[in-house]
Amino acid sequence: MKKIVILASVSGIFLALSLAQAAFADNHVVIPKTNRDCATLDSCFVPTIASIKKGQTVVWQNDDLTIHSLVGGSKDTGASRFFQSGTLLPDDTFSYTISHSGIFHYYCEFHPWMKGVIWVT
Repeated sequence: MKKIVILASVSGIFLALSLAQAAFADNHVVIPKTNRDCATLDSCFVPTIASIKKGQTVVWQNDDLTIHSLVGGSKDTGASRFFQSGTLLPDDTFSYTISHSGIFHYYCEFHPWMKGVIWVT
């Protein structure tokens, strides 16, 4: 019985640490090595939906082998262009601070099937 309690306690600690790390890292969005199937797999941006607080900065890291260009808005409804990254070469980063709450969509201008969301509270 003691082994089960200890195992449950250790598992709970690891879960809490994992959740804390995920919450801390949510302002960092990775553009992984992708292909056209990333939209189907919901993996063009990791995480696809990032959650931050007002005034926090989101940092995008281009880990892909190709260039990208992030723009605020939706390809379906039109670019709001509340931010524009310009061209991101492989290994480049782009950061943007969002000062008001809301749900902000963005996509890659070069690859419009690549879509993401920033949820700001």
